[in-house]
Amino acid sequence: MAKTKPTNKSTETPVPTAQTNPPLDVMMKAAQAAEPKRRPVTYYKDIIAVLVLDKLMIAAEVRTWLSDHGAGLYPIAHVSPLVSAVRKEAKEKEQADAQAETQS
Repeated sequence: MAKTKPTNKSTETPVPTAQTNPPLDVMMKAAQAAEPKRRPVTYYKDIIAVLVLDKLMIAAEVRTWLSDHGAGLYPIAHVSPLVSAVRKEAKEKEQADAQAETQS
């Protein structure tokens, strides 16, 4: 078996210097301009409203539907409050419409 010559690992990896790292303001502008990797679940509120109000899906089904259609797998703790908010808004709108109809 041939012996291998030990190498100095610390000299093989270049040490970053000020010339190789971009300034922080350049990095900040690039970070702000970057597309988000995953949108917040509220971005899909209108879609969730259709799924909940028209298709009568529950939060777990909405979560699965979003995942199956490429939006990503969101925690149920993020989806459920949005589903509740959609239902609440629909109920309030229905009550306001009914009240307006009775007043006319």
